Amino acid sequence: MGMNDQNNIDNTPKHDLPFTTIYVDESGNKFDKDMFQESPFFVYAWLLATPEQEEEINNRITELIRKEGLPKGSELRAKNMWASSRGLRRFNDIMRVVQNSGARTYITFTEKRFEVCVLICETYLDYIDDSATTFYNNLELKRRLMNVIYETVTDDFLNEFRVACLQDDTDLITRIGVRLANILALHPDNNVSRVAKMIETGSKIPFRFGQRFPKGPQNIHLITSHLSLFSISLIFFESELESQGVEAKIIRDQDSVHGQVLDYVFRFLTNDIKLRNLVGCEEQNSKCLMGLQIADLIAGATERVLRAKYHKNSLAQINRSIWEGLRLSLSRGKWTYQLTSELCEMALESLWDYKNLPPTKPSGIIDPQNPPSCNCGQIISSGRIRDFYSHIMEAHPGTKVMGIRCEICKKLVPFWLHACHQTIEHHIEPPFRGDFYSDMQRDYGVLQDVLKSNIKIVELEPPKGQSSK
Repeated sequence: MGMNDQNNIDNTPKHDLPFTTIYVDESGNKFDKDMFQESPFFVYAWLLATPEQEEEINNRITELIRKEGLPKGSELRAKNMWASSRGLRRFNDIMRVVQNSGARTYITFTEKRFEVCVLICETYLDYIDDSATTFYNNLELKRRLMNVIYETVTDDFLNEFRVACLQDDTDLITRIGVRLANILALHPDNNVSRVAKMIETGSKIPFRFGQRFPKGPQNIHLITSHLSLFSISLIFFESELESQGVEAKIIRDQDSVHGQVLDYVFRFLTNDIKLRNLVGCEEQNSKCLMGLQIADLIAGATERVLRAKYHKNSLAQINRSIWEGLRLSLSRGKWTYQLTSELCEMALESLWDYKNLPPTKPSGIIDPQNPPSCNCGQIISSGRIRDFYSHIMEAHPGTKVMGIRCEICKKLVPFWLHACHQTIEHHIEPPFRGDFYSDMQRDYGVLQDVLKSNIKIVELEPPKGQSSK
């Protein structure tokens, strides 16, 4: 074989499965004492594209940039895109290109405040031997405890704990654990007060964050959402790619602070759980790759929408076109969250269907813009849909509630139970996962009781131009 023949050998790895690329970028990269209010969420946006889809996206967006009169090679940046109405229109056009290409977009995000609560539980309770007690192995109790801490302690308390972990100050970590145990010891839930005693014991031998990866890179001790959310997302995508029958390589934006940590996490999981469908993870400059720029736009839009909804329970503080464009990009993918409190879940439950809420008359029993409440004046304390309808069936069995026709089976369903009807009856997977999906299943039981009760369901007046049939 001659030298020229040797140079012509194709060294590209051969894959048994179809190959795709996953571009990922983040938003909400603020970790300081003000982050719980100013930047409560950390978001990863993931763009899955085949070579053909990627080529179509590049060609169409390059043509869009040319038509808009932007300089050749202009980098798409979220902060520039939303500075004007023209930029917002471009954002929607770009999201439509992504949708039409057939590429899949995924969102994974975490609530920073709740994530620190999770870390607190791990720090003071990981000492418990599985063989010694099954009490703390109860997943429902773990979730309950994290939510109790979330609802009980202040932002200053969480920040004090976070700083103590960053500095690896074992004395301060111990003192904080004792204070937390004293707070929870007075909790009315006996299970929580029982765990408080375990926390007091665990505070004397805290399992510090740095112990998890003793051989990791220098910055792995930093307590940020990069590490936890990235690792959970990789496990999710391994399963997702397997279900699609494809392999993928991850390309992430350059990150001088966390880059080595993310690569270490990928190698760790590759060896630990034997990643098979995720075949690589590398760093590239976003200026050179359209896929990374699109991931940046989607991550920025998601973080902005979540932040507005979290603080105001409304999208009035942001331009609605950002939400419309984001919905376009997610039409073929999934919106999921990992570490989020119950209070936050309740604020975000209605987000996906925000633009699809049908109009109601002012005299209607249910106002879709406000949390459900009874027209007799009683406040439904938890705000859960099932609690509301349980009260209606008990206190007002002959009342009328507003309903909407199912698009699939045409059954008239109470308005606020429409989503769980579609999910359970017709197996439509919701954009949110985790405890929200479990709540839907419980809501479905209430829905069956409502349909069997004496409550009369009155059909909502459909929007103009749409038939009620």
